[in-house]
Amino acid sequence: MYPDNNPQPQQVPPQQQFPQPVQPQPEYSVEYLNQLAGETASKPGGPSKIVMLIAGVVGLLALVLFAFMVFAGGPSAADKASSIYVRLQTLQSLANDNQKQLRNNDLRAINSGLSLQLTNAATALEEPLANIGVNTKKLPKSLQTKEATYKSNVQSQFDDAKLNVRLDSTYTREMTYQLESLHAMLQSAYKATGSKSLKDYLKTTDAQLAPFIDKLSSFKS
Repeated sequence: MYPDNNPQPQQVPPQQQFPQPVQPQPEYSVEYLNQLAGETASKPGGPSKIVMLIAGVVGLLALVLFAFMVFAGGPSAADKASSIYVRLQTLQSLANDNQKQLRNNDLRAINSGLSLQLTNAATALEEPLANIGVNTKKLPKSLQTKEATYKSNVQSQFDDAKLNVRLDSTYTREMTYQLESLHAMLQSAYKATGSKSLKDYLKTTDAQLAPFIDKLSSFKS
């Protein structure tokens, strides 16, 4: 036998596979995890609780302010008393201007007494108004202008009634309504004011004008 001239390659044993070492997971403290949770909650994408709380407080304050403006924004006692003062002058002027055109003698007698009572009531109101800081010589122009328009509208009804020879009935009906409206104004001002002198005036004046409402109502009937 001849020696093998092609020797077989030497077998190399396969490399042994070893498992990869497991990297240890870092340990985090509870404080660190809580910090991460807090940062996640405050990330963009939704309002935080603090922002929502602030928004709620601001909304509540706005609602309270609105309610205050609605319920506390009405006329003051001084404004109401000033309106009564100019209304007394308006009605006195209407009574005086139409006195001679009234046909019925009884109605003229009632109206004459009403005109005098309205004059006295307006004069008597000046002192209580001064006690609450209202100068009747310096009333707001807006109030005077508004009242002048009011008087003109009422007088226009009387002028139309004169043309149709119906002044007595129209005057009686309209002045009854005007005195009833004045009665409501007196009551409203009485509830709004804390001034004793003004309360006394309002109560007295209301009682003095009440008989004229009854007389005009009876005449109208």
